[in-house]
Amino acid sequence: MAKSPPRPRATRAQRGSIAPLDPNNTFEKVVPPEYEMMIGRAMHTWSSLEQAIEEAVWALLSLDIANGRIVTGRLDANHKISLLRRLCEKRLPLKELQNVLTLIGRLEDLYSTRNLFAHAIWGTNRPSGQVVALSLKEKVPNDSSEDVVVAAYYEISQLGEIVLSMMKATNALVSFRKMVSPR
Repeated sequence: MAKSPPRPRATRAQRGSIAPLDPNNTFEKVVPPEYEMMIGRAMHTWSSLEQAIEEAVWALLSLDIANGRIVTGRLDANHKISLLRRLCEKRLPLKELQNVLTLIGRLEDLYSTRNLFAHAIWGTNRPSGQVVALSLKEKVPNDSSEDVVVAAYYEISQLGEIVLSMMKATNALVSFRKMVSPR
């Protein structure tokens, strides 16, 4: 079997601007309501996306819902994406594999973003008023010391783009599942 091509990765700009939190600023654990709504919408949309990942795995394995749940029910999303990748590499012709691996690369990036959204401490940086997600898990920029809190700054439009990207990925997975198993 041919080795699969490298997958494109999202740029940092697609995931939000990452920088050490300025210790001279004040962080308030409050975000505007429109941010709360978009963060919630991202979590809601991720649930549909994760279900589409499961259904794509089930289709590749020719499993019904009851048996599919046995395979994917206890896996976290990262393992489901990894399983989907391995199954596609094993079962798809190279011509189809290219597009699917690009989609899977996007799923991996969205998973990383979803984790940041779900596990970060969200708030507003003062005096700038920038909405920020603080993370102790996010990798620090190379030019920073290891003892900094990383801040991911998001504009409301970026959150909307991320939700839209999740919706597009869900639709692409549904189309993929129908192609693999048109039941």
